Amino acid sequence: MRVACVSGFAAYWDRYPVDILDRVEGQTVGGGEENFLQCTVGLASLGHDVEAWHCGEAGVWRGVKFNDSAAPLFNRLVEEHWDVVAAWSTLRPLEWAPKGARRLYIQQLNDLIEPGEWSKVDCVVSPSYNHTLQLPNWGWREKHCAVVHNGLDSKEYGEVDGVARTHQGPRQIKPWRERGLNVGYWSSPDRGLHHLLKAWPAVLHAVPGAKLHIFYELDRLLANAQGCPGPLGDRIRLLASLLPAAKADSSITFHGQVPRHKLRATQIECRVMCYPLVPISWTEGFCGSVNQGIAAGCHVLATPQDALPSLYNGAITWLPLGPENINRELSEYLVKALTDEAWSEAQVAKARPHRFNFTWERAAKEFEKACAGEDWTLTGKGDNEALFIYEAR
Repeated sequence: MRVACVSGFAAYWDRYPVDILDRVEGQTVGGGEENFLQCTVGLASLGHDVEAWHCGEAGVWRGVKFNDSAAPLFNRLVEEHWDVVAAWSTLRPLEWAPKGARRLYIQQLNDLIEPGEWSKVDCVVSPSYNHTLQLPNWGWREKHCAVVHNGLDSKEYGEVDGVARTHQGPRQIKPWRERGLNVGYWSSPDRGLHHLLKAWPAVLHAVPGAKLHIFYELDRLLANAQGCPGPLGDRIRLLASLLPAAKADSSITFHGQVPRHKLRATQIECRVMCYPLVPISWTEGFCGSVNQGIAAGCHVLATPQDALPSLYNGAITWLPLGPENINRELSEYLVKALTDEAWSEAQVAKARPHRFNFTWERAAKEFEKACAGEDWTLTGKGDNEALFIYEAR
């Protein structure tokens, strides 16, 4: 197949190089951009002719030519033969796709509010089956959908002989008991970080040597979102009120945004990955941060919200639902997860078979099928209550 892959993501993470996912230092990208990059080169690795357009820099990465935003796009879509036009969070390329091309709208977000001609979409591609069950409620009723899960690089998390063969050389994956008293949070801070920051003083009192590692560009988020109205703005302002004390706490490290390889170096040193997710609305259609925590051999604590139970059931210790319950019990869960060797070792052992359920190799094969028009299904009529489908292999 000849496939045109077009990213509609804005340059929130700045204009990144095409090999951003290979970098050890410098900037990073979000999960949607990672999906775009990995699925594009994954499809090419399966023998297809793929060309891509994005807001990053022009260049060639893993055999795929990436065009920047200054390169011709729409005239090439119209004038050349393409078997598939796949667009991430943008409709315009699908409106210009040549006759006969399959038109895929890849949705990594949790809505379908993109303005444009939706009749030009042949299939909406979701990051999980659970996400497809939401599509009718966003207006995509009785129409085609497909699933391409997100993933991770299994070799970077010690798939072979317990060794992570990273870009920094082989790295031994330590058993849980040999790791420091490290807790990690590496997801969007608006989704539950405030609960973790509230609980941390009690954790530190009970476990004086504990360390908390927080990843994300917090200052940028706060600058952009503090003035937001409604629940999101309220949450960001709450988070902002907790940060001065947290930044003054020497047991907490704010790493900011770091490349995937640098993030992994900390992930595989953490005993616990804590994600007390309390979404304002339906938020997590895949949650790559939890997928990474499981692969890194952490004892993962999270709430059973959104798509998480359908994807990671059996690999996670579930936190109680409800903000009041989390505020009351989270510190106890964290202390136990850090110090109770028998319990945490048992939980990590239960998660071990799930470590590489969702990889970029699997995603490439699913994307190939979606591009070929295979494994497409029809969405329901809306108001779907059957929101649990266990998706792991």
